[in-house]
Amino acid sequence: MIILLCRELGSGLAWSLLLASGALGNLLNAWVQSPAHRSVGASTAVFGAVGLLAAISTLRYRQNLRRRWFIPVAAGLALLAILGTEGKNTDLGAHLFGFGSGTFLGLATEYLVGKHGRPGRALNGLLALAGGALVAAAWWLAVKPG
Repeated sequence: MIILLCRELGSGLAWSLLLASGALGNLLNAWVQSPAHRSVGASTAVFGAVGLLAAISTLRYRQNLRRRWFIPVAAGLALLAILGTEGKNTDLGAHLFGFGSGTFLGLATEYLVGKHGRPGRALNGLLALAGGALVAAAWWLAVKPG
């Protein structure tokens, strides 16, 4: 799924959007849950990727879909229902907010890519480096003593 997203947008932009949808989904989930809720996971970003692809496909291929424009979104929601609700300790809110964040970011991204084109190699490289640095900094902050 992430490989397809990288093919559609370029690796740097795709990974940046994946990180953003995961972070935004987890932030929204933490905001609506009780303070006792202690769950932050990468699965939020996975469902963010599903939302990104659903939104991008809906806008990009809307002329081919005509009256069936809702099919990519319905497929994304089906994946969310099948894969995102299984298990006793599944964080349904995180999966739903990840999907919603990905959908929102996908709509905005496809609008901008349609208007300005895909990012060039230099910008994609910069986005990839920034995303990697962000992940490294987050891990550093998480494991540093004190």
